[in-house]
Amino acid sequence: MSVGTPLSDGIPMNFPNDLDVSKEGIIYFSDVSKYARFHSFVQELLGEPSGRLVQFNPKTNETLVLIDGLNLANGIQLSEKQDFVLVGETMAERILRYNKNMIVNIQSLKQNFR
Repeated sequence: MSVGTPLSDGIPMNFPNDLDVSKEGIIYFSDVSKYARFHSFVQELLGEPSGRLVQFNPKTNETLVLIDGLNLANGIQLSEKQDFVLVGETMAERILRYNKNMIVNIQSLKQNFR
């Protein structure tokens, strides 16, 4: 898997930011934006948020977009029990908790949470 690899929504990975790996080898990562590159965030800042939380299974080579429309997805952390994953949204200044299709805003964010 590399930048440009199409994800489950058909849109290529554009700007991966952070990752965490489960005990089973499943990789969770943030894609900052579907469209913006590091040097051109204007589109992301002024347009509709397009960051994503993505799950990748290296055994099957399958990806699954868990959350779409994040406002500059930044930072990933699996819980100790690995029953949920946290993802930061820089421009929204918040941390979201993803747990089996449920998304909860858990706190205000000023910096990364690791």
